[in-house]
Amino acid sequence: MANVQNVFNKILTVDPGGYFPTGEPYGPLTTSFTFAPRCTDNWRVDDDDFMYPHSLTLFIPISCMPSGGSLVHSPGTCLSGYTMVDLFEFRMGPRWTTGRVRAWGADCCKSGFTESDEMCVSTFSTPVTGYYARGVLYTETLGLFAGGAVTTYPIYDLNYRGNSTVISSGFMLMNQMRAYWQESDLPKFDRDYASSLAEVLLPSNTFTPTATATATDITSETASPPGRSQLTSATSLAEPESTREQSAGSSNSGLSIGVKAGISVGAGIGAILLFLVGFILYKRRLQRKAKLDQEAVKQNDQPEFVPVKEKEKETYTLPSSSARWSDFLANQ
Repeated sequence: MANVQNVFNKILTVDPGGYFPTGEPYGPLTTSFTFAPRCTDNWRVDDDDFMYPHSLTLFIPISCMPSGGSLVHSPGTCLSGYTMVDLFEFRMGPRWTTGRVRAWGADCCKSGFTESDEMCVSTFSTPVTGYYARGVLYTETLGLFAGGAVTTYPIYDLNYRGNSTVISSGFMLMNQMRAYWQESDLPKFDRDYASSLAEVLLPSNTFTPTATATATDITSETASPPGRSQLTSATSLAEPESTREQSAGSSNSGLSIGVKAGISVGAGIGAILLFLVGFILYKRRLQRKAKLDQEAVKQNDQPEFVPVKEKEKETYTLPSSSARWSDFLANQ
């Protein structure tokens, strides 16, 4: 199961053009997947790890991975026998309001493991067989810019099992798996798994954590819906080492120098300028509100995860789900 009840939810607001999970062609993983036994006992001895002495690191060959060897899936679920160790929500900003663009992502570790420095870590006290990697020479032909030269350099063969040892206790490490999804993906998942997500993230279809608390650990119990006029700042998320991507952004606002100078001329002129500025801002707010309402209507007719243009900037827009989660449950 997802074990989402015991995970903190981080909210990440993404400015247009920033990183959004739908910007990458990750392979889907919507059904249960279990590794073959030969894929989960390839523990490699690591004698040089000072943080985790006597450690074993699980190496899973690419041929064992679902969806072409990727550690990331969208839409995706945690693997069978895995649980969530980190949960985060992407919101397309900077003016995020209830019902607009958002998607979720989770880091998953094998049951019994915890998250540490972007790795899954556990301890063991029963003997485990570990294998030493074998050094081999790898030959590569360089491209045309290098004149087609041939170069040879040493690498480690992590599939080699000819040299092993038994370690009685120590640390076990393995890579995290990552999954992305949105509300309309829930009907594609196992019903029990999807229900565990919906109960926490979408209770009564009203789950809207405070939009101003970006990249801060909060729980769904303390969430409150944001106001339509609230502004959010962008923040960034470090991906796992295999898919390291970041995005950041910020916005500043304030009165212009000309307006400030005009206000300082005199009380009478200042009052007139304040009235004019207030009137202009009021008109702009009405126009912005109308534009947001029009965009919300257009989103319902768009397919999932489609790129659109906003003010000459590339951004990724997720429409609101046409079929609410409650409708899905009613049809089961």
